[in-house]
Amino acid sequence: MKIGSLFSGIGGLDLGFHWEGFQTIWFIEKEKFQQRILKKNFPNIPVHDNVKTVKFEELERPDILVGGFPCQDISQCKTDGKGIQGSRSGLWKYFFKAIRILRPKYAIIENTANIINRGIETVLRDLASAGYNAEWKIIRAKDFGAPHERRRMFIVAYPGGFRWEKGERRRCEEDVERVYHQGERQPYPDHTSYKSLIRTLQKTRIFKREPTRHSAWSTEPCLDMLAHGIPERVAKLESLGNAVVPQVAQYIAQLINEREKI
Repeated sequence: MKIGSLFSGIGGLDLGFHWEGFQTIWFIEKEKFQQRILKKNFPNIPVHDNVKTVKFEELERPDILVGGFPCQDISQCKTDGKGIQGSRSGLWKYFFKAIRILRPKYAIIENTANIINRGIETVLRDLASAGYNAEWKIIRAKDFGAPHERRRMFIVAYPGGFRWEKGERRRCEEDVERVYHQGERQPYPDHTSYKSLIRTLQKTRIFKREPTRHSAWSTEPCLDMLAHGIPERVAKLESLGNAVVPQVAQYIAQLINEREKI
């Protein structure tokens, strides 16, 4: 399946999905250093530089949208952060705009774990208004062998998500195509029984398999003259700090592949 990547950074999410056979068809990333990394590691793939001005309706339509919108106002490191209404984290609205216009089969949304306190209700409400169901899970990098905790929230959204049982799957895909081509609003499905809804969700949820615990990674060897001998050190550290651990993205890509086989 094809991927559209927003707030791409150095492509950690994309790399994990590439390992599972997915193909990124475009990036949106404004920082020049990160753009250079993307162009080096993903040659011949367009890199757009401004999520605020890009015309989503003119982009090739992807099957999956992935991205980690800015976390500065959401992170617990910023005690006075305004959450998802802040000037940086508020860029979520452009991620949501892309979802409404492009109508992907899946949207993979990443942010700091503290979004559970500073904005997840806005994300879920917006998704529901567009007819998307969502599942979310806090995943730690150390579960995949990384030598650090790095707790991150991953939200997986999909249209009319609880209608994916056998005969209903085709209907769901037809609804997505109709909304995309005719501009209709995807209706939020009605359910006759709360208990039957819960049973359906339990059968079809994406995060039904826990990540396999991995052995710890070996740490990097010491580098002499670190402060003076590494070019663009600040840009590199910032990029790594914002990046998604590819092994975590690969785990989610595996779950998507498993679901597609249902």
